[in-house]
Amino acid sequence: MIPNAQIIKELCEILGVYSTELFEMDYKIKNKDDIKNPFKANCLYMYFNAYNYRTGKFGKGKYKLEIREFPNYIQVNMIDLIDNKIYTSGYMLSDNNACFIILENYKPNNARLEVAEIIINVCNGVDDLMMGSYLGTDRQYRPSIRKCYFSKKDIEFTDEMFENLKITEKENHTLKKENALYLEIFNN
Repeated sequence: MIPNAQIIKELCEILGVYSTELFEMDYKIKNKDDIKNPFKANCLYMYFNAYNYRTGKFGKGKYKLEIREFPNYIQVNMIDLIDNKIYTSGYMLSDNNACFIILENYKPNNARLEVAEIIINVCNGVDDLMMGSYLGTDRQYRPSIRKCYFSKKDIEFTDEMFENLKITEKENHTLKKENALYLEIFNN
């Protein structure tokens, strides 16, 4: 007797496994073996609408992501280019489509905990300007997400680039319809 989908589902619940684990999949995530640092560089430059604690305002922000490869992980430091200090530190995971960077500032003498996530679209290549997002919190721990540009070269952060990082009508429409913000971070 061949079990139907309902029986397979119940068996999986009893065994504590996902049904997808029962089948051989052609698609495999490559973030551990094949793709460690998709940029093949030791730094990226990040451009976004950043909060400047010195002025208390948002505006053009430019940071450097310093990348160091180790056998079991890739360390990333987010460096404020105004004072050249490490703002947050963390690690990178990547596959053929996206690069995820998880950062934190935890040290015993920090005033507050900051944990941030950066997502970079790498599916269209990594040699030109790339788009992505930055998710962080403000001083009251309110989350905010912003679009970003990333580059392997230190380029001028133009007004046109800054304007392109604003929320689009399409993104706003989707937010109202789905009650979730989906950022368009596809490389142009």
